[in-house]
Amino acid sequence: MLVEESNSIIIWIILYIALGCIFYFLDRWFGVAIYRWFYGMTHKDPLPNDVEKGFIHNRKAQVRFVNACFVALIFSLIEFHYTEHPDPLMEFFSWIIEIPLVMIGFIIGPLFFRIWGKKEDLFQTVDKLESGEIDVSKQIKDAAEGVAKDIFGKATDVVNDALDSMKKQEDTPKEEPQKEEPKEEEIDPKEYMNKYLNK
Repeated sequence: MLVEESNSIIIWIILYIALGCIFYFLDRWFGVAIYRWFYGMTHKDPLPNDVEKGFIHNRKAQVRFVNACFVALIFSLIEFHYTEHPDPLMEFFSWIIEIPLVMIGFIIGPLFFRIWGKKEDLFQTVDKLESGEIDVSKQIKDAAEGVAKDIFGKATDVVNDALDSMKKQEDTPKEEPQKEEPKEEEIDPKEYMNKYLNK
């Protein structure tokens, strides 16, 4: 029972994060153009051409939070409508939890959008691999050789630097220690008088 509930919770977490990503995609595809049109209708000067902004894309965290609240609210109402015996209090707490999940989707959405934008390059690479235009073993071999040369080159530089420093130390003339001049013994007057009297 607990395993089923935990699996259900994980599924709902993934679903609402994915929902945030989907809305980010829709905003990039359609929302940017709609926002530009809406901005031109409500402002005297149109939005500059070099500014790309949507309802989620390139917006501040506060605006994205409001949009996340709105998206989570819509889907909470749909869930509430199709539940047989809904609990309003539980649905409210679910809505509170769904908001940050949708926000996470808004945050990681740009990463997936960039990956989606490079899908053509990925498909072309896969086609070349399948047709044999790209030799995988040769690519791996070239990469390994490049890494080995890089590592060997750095190791050689370290050894050469160590040898150069040792050679400089050997070439540097060593300073001979200065010989100390013998100090003149100080003569004690009493000893001198005793020696003189004992003669």
